[in-house]
Amino acid sequence: LMPNPRIQKYFVTSYGPCFKSQLITLQKEGYWNQLMDEKRPEIVVKDWYAARFDCGCRYEITVRLLSEDYIVLDENFLLSLQISHTFQNYPAGVRYIWFQHGGQDTQFWAGWYGVRVTNSSITIGPLTCV
Repeated sequence: LMPNPRIQKYFVTSYGPCFKSQLITLQKEGYWNQLMDEKRPEIVVKDWYAARFDCGCRYEITVRLLSEDYIVLDENFLLSLQISHTFQNYPAGVRYIWFQHGGQDTQFWAGWYGVRVTNSSITIGPLTCV
């Protein structure tokens, strides 16, 4: 079952490692540098995944808060069914958020039998970016 009935699509992996990533430019999303440096609003990351009933899977997600020069200022690597992580008290200088998730099936079946990923979001303060 999907976590949200309005969502009908998901990213699915195969027998080899499959990942997708996105780089979010905070300034393009309306978050100016002074806000990120002085107020440092909470950054909440959420994701959902599920395996098939007949094949196990491996899932992973990595989220990095990056500086203007793409230096990692904070990072979180999570493994669970529905993940949620809140970045708080991170260093000044965050300009980008790099989000990557995916995995693979654990029985190495040919085809798309791995983890299904959907309903991903990154929320900064009260607004959603992804």
